[in-house]
Amino acid sequence: LYSRRSTCCIFIIQLVDVKGSDMTLLHYLSKEIESRFPECRNLSQDLPNIYTAAQKNIKVTRGELNFIKCGLEKIPSYLKNPAVQHLNNVPIAKFHDSAAKISQLLVQKLGELEATFTGVLTHFGEDLTVQSDEFFSIISDFMTQLAKAGSENVKKVEMEKKAEQDESRRKKLFGEKQDQGVIGSLINEVKSGSALFADKKNARLTRSLIRVSYRPKSIFMQKKQDQKF
Repeated sequence: LYSRRSTCCIFIIQLVDVKGSDMTLLHYLSKEIESRFPECRNLSQDLPNIYTAAQKNIKVTRGELNFIKCGLEKIPSYLKNPAVQHLNNVPIAKFHDSAAKISQLLVQKLGELEATFTGVLTHFGEDLTVQSDEFFSIISDFMTQLAKAGSENVKKVEMEKKAEQDESRRKKLFGEKQDQGVIGSLINEVKSGSALFADKKNARLTRSLIRVSYRPKSIFMQKKQDQKF
């Protein structure tokens, strides 16, 4: 794939593959364009026909136009054929004259297009055998991926902003204590019983119940229980 590719096009193709710690080179490029070159962020508006160009092949168009031209050149010979002289050939003659003019104009325009595209390939350092749809597909894919990266950058900023807001609300609720300190305080309150009961009397009762529940059984009670079995 890269044998006929210029350095510029290889760079565009590999933008998505080059990754850093948290973003691709394409995301970084989109971020820089947004902050430093905002006039370049709307490439789709500056190049509205690039997606159509990516679907057209100049070589195929040249073949189709040559086929039409050959068909039109056969019409005069057909009209001179004695076998059709008795037919009303006026509509065919009029069609030929009109279509021939249009075909000649299209051939001229296509020649100009081919010369322009050759200049584009030379400007980008591409091999002159590269087809038009292949070349413009690289540009259109780049524009699509760049727009997608821009949307992802915006979403990332929104998520980071939301995370900061959540952290700010958490600090207002729990103060400046670290999470470990908050958890430690909750454990102490549960052990003391103050997290379960608001008044001291019930807190003391809770501590007593906890101590009783974990007190080991006496030897007498253990023997008595063994006799039952």
